[in-house]
Amino acid sequence: MPTDDFFLLGILNSESVWGYIKETFACLGDPHKNGRFRLIYQSTVKIPVPKATVKEKAAISALVQKCLDAKGENCSRWESEINSLVSQLYGL
Repeated sequence: MPTDDFFLLGILNSESVWGYIKETFACLGDPHKNGRFRLIYQSTVKIPVPKATVKEKAAISALVQKCLDAKGENCSRWESEINSLVSQLYGL
């Protein structure tokens, strides 16, 4: 998926979307115990991406950028914030 959309990156890597993937995608093994998911085009294009305001997109994008800049180290606080914001967008 060639894109530089950090909002979309935050959505797709959120706990909310991974919960959706675990419930709906084909998996080799147990999806709740590190099973391997079949992330193919026909499935991934069906992932519901929530509508968000410019401000909400900017907030998630900024947190994703922080994680990328930190090269994934010590990002748990930012990831938690992303998960919280994404959950709100989905109304969870």
